[in-house]
Amino acid sequence: MLRTVLGVVIGVISGFVTIYAIEEIGHQIWPVATELNLKDKAAAAAFLAGMPLGALLTVVAAWILGAYTAAVVGLMLAERRRLAGIVPAAMIFAATVLVLVMLPHPLWMAVGGLGGIVAAAWLADRLFARAG
Repeated sequence: MLRTVLGVVIGVISGFVTIYAIEEIGHQIWPVATELNLKDKAAAAAFLAGMPLGALLTVVAAWILGAYTAAVVGLMLAERRRLAGIVPAAMIFAATVLVLVMLPHPLWMAVGGLGGIVAAAWLADRLFARAG
């Protein structure tokens, strides 16, 4: 049980670190305006609408790879117990939903990101979880 809890906790942390690292790479390529007020939804929507496609794809890739990393790390640390892969990926999914609700993203990002997270968690489960 302790290994499962440890797997979940470290899986979640590794997933968010992965997301942060990939998004930071994206910010180096496509810098974010420092004067952007994220509390102003209209300004945030206009900013997101004007972002290059590559920047938006980087964010979606970060969400998906973060969920995959979270699930794989959780599974590996918890001796391949399914719960330790599902819970971290579900937490990444929930955080992504929160981000999508807080800031107006294009619909394709929501569909691709959330669908990709589910697919990544499924793939991690198929590759790394114990049978049965």
